[in-house]
Amino acid sequence: MGTVQFSTEWMLSLLLHHLPLVGQSGWSTLVRCSRKELCDRADEPFHFAVAAGQCVRMSVFPDSVAVSRPSMPLLVTVGNVPDLSAGVTCSFGDLMEVEAQVKGAQITCLSPPSKEVPLILAGRDWFSVELKLNSMETGQMLASTEVKFYNCSVHQLTESVAEKMLTNWFTFLLHKFLKECVGEPLFMLYCAIKQQMEKGPIDSITGEARYSLSEDKLIRQQIDYKTLTLSCVNPDNENSPEIPVKRPRAVNMDLEWRQGQLGRVVLQDEDITTKIDNDWKRLNTLMHYKVSDYCVVALVPKQTSSYNLHPLASIPRTISRYDLALRYTSGSPDSLRSRAPMITPDLESGVRVWHLVKNHEHGDQKEGDRGSKMVSEIYLTRLLATKGTLQKFVDDLFETLFSTAHRGTALPLAIKYMFDFLDEQADKHSICDVDVRHTWKSNCLPLRFWVNVIKNPQFVFDIHKNSITDACLSVVAQTFMDSCSTSEHRLGKDSPSNKLLYAKDIPNYKSWVERYYADISRLPAISDQDMNAYLAEQARLHSTEFNMLSALHEIYSYISKYSQEILAALEQDEQARKQRLAQKLDQLIGAMSLES
Repeated sequence: MGTVQFSTEWMLSLLLHHLPLVGQSGWSTLVRCSRKELCDRADEPFHFAVAAGQCVRMSVFPDSVAVSRPSMPLLVTVGNVPDLSAGVTCSFGDLMEVEAQVKGAQITCLSPPSKEVPLILAGRDWFSVELKLNSMETGQMLASTEVKFYNCSVHQLTESVAEKMLTNWFTFLLHKFLKECVGEPLFMLYCAIKQQMEKGPIDSITGEARYSLSEDKLIRQQIDYKTLTLSCVNPDNENSPEIPVKRPRAVNMDLEWRQGQLGRVVLQDEDITTKIDNDWKRLNTLMHYKVSDYCVVALVPKQTSSYNLHPLASIPRTISRYDLALRYTSGSPDSLRSRAPMITPDLESGVRVWHLVKNHEHGDQKEGDRGSKMVSEIYLTRLLATKGTLQKFVDDLFETLFSTAHRGTALPLAIKYMFDFLDEQADKHSICDVDVRHTWKSNCLPLRFWVNVIKNPQFVFDIHKNSITDACLSVVAQTFMDSCSTSEHRLGKDSPSNKLLYAKDIPNYKSWVERYYADISRLPAISDQDMNAYLAEQARLHSTEFNMLSALHEIYSYISKYSQEILAALEQDEQARKQRLAQKLDQLIGAMSLES
C-alpha cells in the first residue's frame, strides 16, 4: 500500500474537530505544538493558527526551470507567516539547501547549480522536487511546493518562435535607431580596437597580439621588434606621384620589395629561404629578408606561375638560400617578379609552423620556455593600458545605448512599448521585486539584442573581424552583460582578467542601466493606436524588401500544425476573447484547408 501524504490544512482540520477542547487547540507555524498554552510566542501575529484559512500560503514563480539555466532566482510569495527576519532557507528535495533573501512577503531562492541538478531519466524530459521553506529560527519547515526541472534538448525538434520573434522584432524596429544613433559609436569602437591591436605585432598563427583587451589573445613572451617605415610606390611607374587606390583582396596580391638595380623580391610567408629548426618552421618576416627603413615596396597582382628553380638538393652548400633567392628573382628570364617556390609543410615529419611565439600544444614545452612567460601582474598592466586607451569609445557606446534621448534622437517606441508590457505582466502576476522586473528588461533588450550587435559588428558594417578583434569585442560584450546584472560580483585573485579590468567601471555602468530603466518608466505611455500607426509605417518602409505572401504562408504552415494548441491559448486569453481571435483563426484555417 502506498504512502499517503496529508496536507497541513487537513491535519489542522482534524485537530480542530477531534482534539478535546481543553484550552485552545490549533497549529503553531514555527514550533511543533498543538496547544496554545504550550507554544511559545503563540500570541504574536501568525504564530498560532486556529482555522484552515490561517495556514501558511506559498506560491513560486517560475515554477519550472530549464536545466540549462542553473542558479536561477525563484520568487516565492508567502502569506500568513510570522516575522521571518531571523532568516529562511530553501531546500530543493535532497539536492541542496541555501539561505534565501527575505523582503517582506517575498522570498528569493536560487535554484541549484548545474553540478547539483541530477540527470533526467531516459524517456523523460522533466522531473520535480519539493521546494521547502525552512525557518532558521526554529529549523522547522514553514511550507512547501513543487518545482519542475525540464530539459527540452532531449527532443529532436522544438518549434518555439518566441526566441527569434522578439529578436527579429527589435531588428526591424530598431534599424533606424541603429543606423542614425548607435552605428557611429559602435564603428568607432571597432576602429579603435583594430588600430590599437595593430600598433604592435600580431602573431599570424595564434592570433595573439602585444596589445589586447583579452588575456587569451595576449602575447606574453617578450618579443624583439621594431617599427619600419616603407615607401609604397605605383607598381607600374615608380616615379608617379599618384598611387591608384583600390580595394583588392589580400589573397590576390603580393608585396614586392624593389631594390633598384639588384632586382625585385616577392616577400612571402614561406619560400626556399624559410628556416627550419628542430621541427619548427618559422614564417618569414621583414627582419628575415633584412628589409630596412624606407625601403621601396609595391603591391602587385599575385603571380599565377613562377620561375622554376633548381631542386634544393643541387644548390651548392657555399651559397646561402637567401642569396640564391635574390640571384634567381633578379635574373629570371621569365619576369623580374618571379617568385621563389614555397616550401610545403611536411606533415608526416611533424614540422610545426610558428610566427612570433611557438604554440606548445603537445606538452613538450621546455622549462626555459615556460620561464620566459611574463608573470600575470606584468601582462595585466598591459591589458589595463589597452583598456585605458579604449575607455572613451566603450563609454560612448554604453552611454548611447543607455540613454533615452541621445544626440537629439528620441527613444524608439518599440523599447517603451515592450518595457511597459513587461511591467504590466509583473503587475498582473503580483511581482513587486524590482530585481525581477530589471532582469526581465535586461533579458529582453540588452542581453538578447544589443550584446549580439556589439560582439558582431560585421552584421551591421561591411568589415572583416579577425580573431583578436573578436576576443576584444567579447570582453566589451561581457562587461555590457555584467552592467545589466543585479547580482554583486565578488572578485578575487582567481577572477578572470576581463572581470578585473572593468571592476571599477561596472558599478557606474549599472547606475546608467538603472537610470535608463527608470527614465523609460516615467515616459508617457504609448497607446495601441500610436503603436499600430508606428508598426504600419515600419511595414511601409520595408514593403519592397520582403515577400509578404511567402511570409504569411510560413506562418500559416506553423499555425495549421499546432492549431489546437493555439486556439486553446486564444480562448484562455481575455484580450483574444474580446476580439474573437479564436473564432476568426478557426474560420481562416477552414477556408485555407478548402482551397488547398
